[in-house]
Amino acid sequence: MAAKRFVQYLKDVCYENYEKLLEEINRYRISLCMMNSSDISLMSALDEVRDNCLQEIRRNNRKRKAASLEPQHCKKCKIENYEKKYTCSCGKSYKHRQNLHRHRKTCTASSVSQTSLPQTGHGNKISTAANAHNVQDENRHTKRQSTLMSGPQPTPLSMRPLSPPRPPPRSLSPARAYPPSSPSSVASLLASSQMQENYSQLQPVDDNEKENRPTASSTRTVSSTSALNNSVQKIEIRPIRDEKDDLLLFYAKVRSQVHNVLNNRRKDLRDVKFYLNSRVKMARNLDQDGDKETVPHFRSKTKVALENDDLDHDVNSAFQEMTNNMEEFINKGSDWRFDEVVSMAIVTVPYQPLGGSSYLPLPAELRGIRSVINVKNDDQKCFLWSILAACHPAPHNAERLNHYTAFESEFNMSGIAYPVTINSIPKFEKQNGISVNVFGFEDKQRVVFPKEGRNDVLEFQSFHKQLRVPFVIYCDLETLVEKIDTCYPDATKSSTTKESHFEPCGYAYKVVCTNEKYTKPPVVYHGRNAIQRLLKALQEEEDQIKFILSQNEPLIMNEMTEEEFQKAEFCHICDRKFDSKSIKVRDHYHIGLTRNETMSSYSNYRGAAHSHCNLSHRESSFIPIVVHNLRGFDSHLLCQAVGQFKKEKIKCIAQNMNSYLRLSLGDLRFIDSFQFMSESLETLVDNLVEKEGINAFNHFRCMFPNDEIMKLLLRKNVFCYEYLDTFDKFNERQLPAQDAFYSSLKKEHICDDDYHQVQEVWRKLNMHTLGDLHDNYVITYVLLLADVFETFRDMTLKHYHLDACHYFTAPGLAWDAALRMTNIKLDLITDPNMYMFFECGLRGGVSMISKRQASANHPGVQNYDSTRPNKHLIYYDFNNLYGGIMRMPLPIGMMRWLTEEEIARFHESLLTLPEDCAHGFTIECDLEYPDEIHDLHNCYPLAPEHKIVTEEELSPYNKALWDKLHPVEDENKRPKKIQFCKKLIPTLENKVAYIVHYRNLQFYLMS
Repeated sequence: MAAKRFVQYLKDVCYENYEKLLEEINRYRISLCMMNSSDISLMSALDEVRDNCLQEIRRNNRKRKAASLEPQHCKKCKIENYEKKYTCSCGKSYKHRQNLHRHRKTCTASSVSQTSLPQTGHGNKISTAANAHNVQDENRHTKRQSTLMSGPQPTPLSMRPLSPPRPPPRSLSPARAYPPSSPSSVASLLASSQMQENYSQLQPVDDNEKENRPTASSTRTVSSTSALNNSVQKIEIRPIRDEKDDLLLFYAKVRSQVHNVLNNRRKDLRDVKFYLNSRVKMARNLDQDGDKETVPHFRSKTKVALENDDLDHDVNSAFQEMTNNMEEFINKGSDWRFDEVVSMAIVTVPYQPLGGSSYLPLPAELRGIRSVINVKNDDQKCFLWSILAACHPAPHNAERLNHYTAFESEFNMSGIAYPVTINSIPKFEKQNGISVNVFGFEDKQRVVFPKEGRNDVLEFQSFHKQLRVPFVIYCDLETLVEKIDTCYPDATKSSTTKESHFEPCGYAYKVVCTNEKYTKPPVVYHGRNAIQRLLKALQEEEDQIKFILSQNEPLIMNEMTEEEFQKAEFCHICDRKFDSKSIKVRDHYHIGLTRNETMSSYSNYRGAAHSHCNLSHRESSFIPIVVHNLRGFDSHLLCQAVGQFKKEKIKCIAQNMNSYLRLSLGDLRFIDSFQFMSESLETLVDNLVEKEGINAFNHFRCMFPNDEIMKLLLRKNVFCYEYLDTFDKFNERQLPAQDAFYSSLKKEHICDDDYHQVQEVWRKLNMHTLGDLHDNYVITYVLLLADVFETFRDMTLKHYHLDACHYFTAPGLAWDAALRMTNIKLDLITDPNMYMFFECGLRGGVSMISKRQASANHPGVQNYDSTRPNKHLIYYDFNNLYGGIMRMPLPIGMMRWLTEEEIARFHESLLTLPEDCAHGFTIECDLEYPDEIHDLHNCYPLAPEHKIVTEEELSPYNKALWDKLHPVEDENKRPKKIQFCKKLIPTLENKVAYIVHYRNLQFYLMS
């Protein structure tokens, strides 16, 4: 009776708030389990009320959904104003057989009757079907099976002996899905003997129940996926029956299966890493829109499961972490509540920790110093023999095993597998009270320098990059902005709140060829799976382009080109003159020209060339795909889908973790036009219009020949990015309002002129849906990008004879352009000592706080002091210091060490060397800083050097500042030590072995 009174107390407090009552019951159920309570009566009473709460919640949900349907009609047969047709012997009637089937699971009645049928013209057919279902349903009656406790079924409440329940609390805590718990609470609950029931061991049922039970609810669904030759495996487990409503019950039932999965993986792989990831459906009530649902993931940390490790602790810890993550999600706000369990995934990967082995010969470097004992063995016990060799030194021949076999059982090696891994050493230390230090030895790296007289010259060799890439694809991606429901962040902590998700929704691309007959009109798409469709379409274009390139056009000459070839004196590829030893050949276009090939005067002759130059002047095998701002945004979308094309060779050049300079899929090479022209496309278009006019947009004019429409589209185009948050909006048949074009990134609305332009585009291009506006926007963007970048290619080919499509960035293009235009030959360093000499002379940013104050003193200023010397001030601000140094004379070759005699003569003429001397010098010298100029140079000492400042060199102010920035809150804790590292510091100290350029040294000596 005490249990009933306590349950009634909960009902009175919650007063028909079934969601709150369910949460409170779950909280007390968990508390009882964690306390290992033996009060079966209270647990059973809570279970009974919990089941009733679930039924009431589901019934209320069905009522709310039914109330929203106008007119009332059956979801299955769509018949309006139907009557109830299935009635249980307990008196309850239902409109559908499925509802009656759900009712029977909790009803104690044993018979079912059929009552009235819907009043329709199809009554006979419906009646026959209903009777057939009733016959099948008579033997399907089941009762509720599972409770939280495993083992035999509990006796009815009225027949059990009552134990005194815990007194109810004076007030209930606020409703929540799960109570706050200690770090080991859930782990202890799952580890209890009562929760060890295997998920497949169900309670006994009769044969009729086994035959008629629906498969979907009684058979656990387990799916498996793998990747990288099964090295990464994911096992997903789905709940059955009551497990959907109770996360802890689900964890308890699948716990043994998690152990089985991990043990099987350890049998195959020996050692594994794993983590668990639960997906839980959460819901919250929105007053006007009803319930809103989301399915977040709650992931544990990655665990290491070695071959002989006990899994209990790691598995329980993983369950605890997932539960804590869900509690944190609920407690952060947004009124989310637990709805049901969706699934749990077990992800495993191989783990190969560093470990010992049997005898392996020592490297020559270690063998020669005779300081390492390497015991010869073949039993994988190298670790044990090494420990014994240290504890029992052998007088001679220490590498022989027979010196140590007598002591083999001296140490406790229980639970430690051979060969011993690094992770097992702490266990060995704990079991034996011995400290072990592990040292590693790595092979030296060999630096290969250029060979003198062979490859010691750097010059322009990229002759194939002078050829215009025959095919280029210009592409653009569009995304819709899906809003994300998230929790409110903690205002007291730094955090990032995700507000939206970018889903690819469309694309457009245009194929451009040097031969206009192969240039294609733009291709556009909007809809789902845009990235996958784009990559497949590009691969189809790749196949067609490769076929065209494989059909080499033979050389066609005419009288004019033949005469030009005979008179040619220079190779049109390397610009060098033909000599008597040169083999002069005719170079030609392999895919034809844009002119009409049927004309009698047609020729595909390109120019006269050396034979070896012509062989290196090969056509490109890759296809550039130009995307504006690929590095900043589009590369992330492409990388999400490019992994699905495993058969293709994927290459990536990453600038950092978030930026990609290049992405290649087979022979498709994605490059970023923003790396060559670092402005928005809008600015680039305006610049091109201002300089060349609208006639420069050839590809754009082919699509929009009308001058009025062309001028309209060449203006700044706007699009309603944030309004387009679902694919259904593509079908809207009217232009959104001006407010729909608001940009939360820029935090501004579009102006009236921009919206008027969109209206004009909609009207003059006869658009019907928002999808048409999207297609026009992305096609316009691609065509403008094609015209701008084609103009840029024309410019680089005209001035530098290089095609930008061969490069990834402007600096790479500029480097080859400098080598080609200057025809310079740069000598490379072949002497390692010389290379290290220059390395030691490198300087960086100076670490100092300089005094930035100076006072003028001359008759034109206030407070002029005639007793002091006149002083004028001038302010210099240098920008682009690196570029300024590049304009000065730079070393190009003939680097060598000076002889003793040359050094003596150099010492005498150092101060008289001109700044633009034909030969430069880098000097290693000792510098003395005279005391008489310390005061003059105190604010900015010359000749900075790399050094570590010791604590003794710090001033009292520096020490006080450190203590102020790193206060000690606890008196028992030691103050944080000052951390020291090497910095470039200007000092007034003397310099030893200081490496400096001769012009800097002249400045130091004359200052």
